[in-house]
Amino acid sequence: MEDKIIEFIDKRKIPLLIAVTLILFSGIIVTVMQAGVRFLSSEVHPFTIVFFRAFLGALLLLPLIFKWGPSIFKTAYPKLQIFRGFIGSIGLLCFFYGLSIVTLAEAVTLGFT
Repeated sequence: MEDKIIEFIDKRKIPLLIAVTLILFSGIIVTVMQAGVRFLSSEVHPFTIVFFRAFLGALLLLPLIFKWGPSIFKTAYPKLQIFRGFIGSIGLLCFFYGLSIVTLAEAVTLGFT
């Protein structure tokens, strides 16, 4: 029985299994985040939720800065990175505001279209 399992999970299929696991895990996390935003948006303005999500993201990046220094974020195109951050922030604001005005089921359905 163990030989069949080892044959099934050979070294070529391990990266695929890791990728599938990570994709499933990220889908679960995004769904939990959307449900949390929907739940919080009845009491807290979506702009505030976006601010604290960005703040938490910055806190999660602090270990990288402490380990490798701020040069890890160096880019050859700083203007494009600023533009990307601006567009991403606007997109997140729109998405979270949209979650606050429709049901979670409608928002998830729209996300898959």
